[in-house]
Amino acid sequence: MQEYSVEALNDISGAYINKSLKTRIDYLTSFQTKFETLKTLIRIASERKWISIKKFASISALTTSIGRQSTAWKNSLISAIKRESEGHG
Repeated sequence: MQEYSVEALNDISGAYINKSLKTRIDYLTSFQTKFETLKTLIRIASERKWISIKKFASISALTTSIGRQSTAWKNSLISAIKRESEGHG
């Protein structure tokens, strides 16, 4: 989980610092893939009682928010690419 978390943070950094919209989208897609895996691992940790139900509920609320934010960011970049391509058409 730690390795996936660090890799996901690297993906967020890559999405933030790159100028290319396509590259930024690629980084966000990679982040979302790792993030979904992390969410599954967290759910398994809860099911096996490695973390409490209360802690899982707290983490679940955070992951829902992070997921929504990353999706909104990715969608805004996709819209920007569409606007760019329409402007050059």
